[in-house]
Amino acid sequence: MSLPGPSISSKPTTQVDLYALTFSGLPEPAAAPQEGSAPTPVAELKAIHASVARCLRAMAQKVEEALPAALASARQAWDRVDTLNVVDRAVTTQVAETRRALQKTISTGAPTARATALEGLVALDTAWGLTRLFERRLSSLIRLRVLSGQENLLPNGRPFLDLSAALNEAARAWS
Repeated sequence: MSLPGPSISSKPTTQVDLYALTFSGLPEPAAAPQEGSAPTPVAELKAIHASVARCLRAMAQKVEEALPAALASARQAWDRVDTLNVVDRAVTTQVAETRRALQKTISTGAPTARATALEGLVALDTAWGLTRLFERRLSSLIRLRVLSGQENLLPNGRPFLDLSAALNEAARAWS
């Protein structure tokens, strides 16, 4: 039994290259190393970890400097909370330089270094996105907190959403 109306002919879809969609814009990885090539030096992996940790700590420091004051003044000036700018030019530059170095390692490094650099890139992009989202949506988060009946925005002297603690924890994991 067929449905009434004209029949629709469609070709089967081709499989989507998820890697290409997910990592578009990244340079192509280098050719696999030859059999018997030297493993990635531990110092190179430690340097990758250290650069990611430095960026995460820099973002955490900026959040730590800006957020408590913004929350303390939020009750008097709701409109100014939306102007919170955690990420400044220095942090933006540091993240951009680290991302470029990680992308270079992804394209030219040994397999272990490429994997570590890709993990670092994911960690930085996640922290960056979370921080930018936090900046844009802080006033909404404050309103939800107050409407839920929990009006204290700085319980025990710390922000109710402690992004700097989360970023510092991520930095410790990369240290």
